[in-house]
Amino acid sequence: KLLIAERLRMANLHLLMQRKEYGRLQNVIDLTRKQRHDMRQQLSVIKGLAEQRNLNGIRDYVDDYLQTSQIESSTILCENYALNALMQYYVAQAHEAKISTDIVLDLPSQLPLPESDVASILGNLVENALHACNNQKTGHKFINVKVNMVDTSMIAMTVRNSYSGMIIRDGDAFISTKREGRTEGIGIASIRSIALQYGGMTKFTYNKNIFQASVLLTSEKGPTP
Repeated sequence: KLLIAERLRMANLHLLMQRKEYGRLQNVIDLTRKQRHDMRQQLSVIKGLAEQRNLNGIRDYVDDYLQTSQIESSTILCENYALNALMQYYVAQAHEAKISTDIVLDLPSQLPLPESDVASILGNLVENALHACNNQKTGHKFINVKVNMVDTSMIAMTVRNSYSGMIIRDGDAFISTKREGRTEGIGIASIRSIALQYGGMTKFTYNKNIFQASVLLTSEKGPTP
């Protein structure tokens, strides 16, 4: 039941972030359309200055325009709209918490696996990394994410993050510091469960205050967990 609830939570978050990203992109489109309309006037001014051979005037006018331009600077992290929206959400959280990020999402618009399952794994991996960094007492805080297609049917994910303190384990299980009792975190349990469904693999390692989670998924269904 807990795993089902966790997957439902991630699916709802996934949908919410897509809606927010759509609204943000629509605002950018509207603003860009307005500035294109204004561009004709800007070019007329520059043309007049050029006809006067007023190079300093052109330079000053362009500098002023660039400083006052309101076009939003937005990085498209990958071609897949849904996962781009989800990662934009987490990157914004990391920047707000002053956590350095290095994000590489090399994914096509169409994935060989259900977006909801890929998003659930990636979301849980990054949420765990954010939690570790937010609890970090000393040292540089960072999260590095790399997701790419190994071939047309396989997706590889690697998330590395800084942390401080101790990692608590019980055999292969990582004991959550967010829950009472010695139980494995729901996020990691969910990651393992979904990966198993797709015949994938999971690997979690840590050394010198760096935690790394690696997940490999295939489009072929594995055994029922």
